[in-house]
Amino acid sequence: MVSVSEHACIYSALILQDNKVMVMDVKINALIKAAGVSIEPFWPGSFAKALANVNTGSLICNVGAAGPTPAAGAAPSGVPAPSTAAAPAEEKKVEAKKEETGSRMMDDDMGFHNQGVAQGGIVDTPDGRWFAILFQDSGAVGRIPILIPVKFENDFPVFGDHGVVPKELHLPSLRPEHSYESLFTSEFTDKNGNLKLQWQWNHLPDPTLYKLLSTAYTIQTDKLSTNIPQTVNTLTQRARFPQTKASVTLDASQLKDGDVAGLCAFQSSYAHLAVTREEHQYYLILTERNVGEISQNMTDKDILPGNETFRMPLDGPIISLCMTADFSDMKDEVQFSYLKDDNWCPVGAPHKLVFTLDHFTGCRIALFMYSTKTTGGSCTFSDFHYY
Repeated sequence: MVSVSEHACIYSALILQDNKVMVMDVKINALIKAAGVSIEPFWPGSFAKALANVNTGSLICNVGAAGPTPAAGAAPSGVPAPSTAAAPAEEKKVEAKKEETGSRMMDDDMGFHNQGVAQGGIVDTPDGRWFAILFQDSGAVGRIPILIPVKFENDFPVFGDHGVVPKELHLPSLRPEHSYESLFTSEFTDKNGNLKLQWQWNHLPDPTLYKLLSTAYTIQTDKLSTNIPQTVNTLTQRARFPQTKASVTLDASQLKDGDVAGLCAFQSSYAHLAVTREEHQYYLILTERNVGEISQNMTDKDILPGNETFRMPLDGPIISLCMTADFSDMKDEVQFSYLKDDNWCPVGAPHKLVFTLDHFTGCRIALFMYSTKTTGGSCTFSDFHYY
């Protein structure tokens, strides 16, 4: 199903073409904003890029058009009349086309802002049942897997209850003796000392620059960076829908001047609460990246520093940090706080999170460190808790 975002971009592109204005993402955004329509921000850029080398006017005028057809029984000048012997074959082709039919397999957004359940495949089980493994765009938290029963009617697959995703699905376990891991964890390593599967690296990790224990994670730097997307050994976990809360204790005593280490709600429009050191003084800082500040082209390098929106001097280098994200009803906001006298104190205003094409991932909880002036500093994260 076509989303509100796609409809808004299509109509905007048609308006621009009708007024002989080049189709550009800024122009599409301006029209959509003037109309008061709320869309996912990556769509205008996608439409503009797709139409960049297309003659939009010619495309519109030729939709459904075919070449000129001579009058019945006549042939174009200088061309022999077609043999009547070919007529039965042509009639058979037409008849074959008439026999083609279609069916709507599913049309459901599960009551979530016209974000349809789409893309995926169907599989069968050993006992003969069929299921679809699909996903649903769910705002800043990303795409959420959806499992749907499938049945066949008149040789067509029908998803769910006549195209509607069931709210609950009760299935017997095919591995009743197997113990399943939680999708989220508060520990860094398993019983063998390996990184637990719930964690993922942002880039290929450098094992010479980190140390993992069950309850602690230490990072050291060996290069200069301007922002968190450039950092190595950033450790992440997926955020949970509809709310996510995580906290961690940071020991920043081994930072060097210009180092930044902390807790991040990580995607293109990221925000992080961190500790930095300047002239031997430790500071708590909030850094934010807003939508539209960088290119949405995935091949462009992101070298722009984030915007520091809060700074507070600290009495010491050890502090507990917390992030609370709300993805319900596409609110898509994160609030940071720090622990003082056993109370969580909020820092700054809630930051808006957005799923965009340049990262093409949902929001992730990230533990990170980078150096802006000199390398060799380190930090240690401990007491991580995924609530």
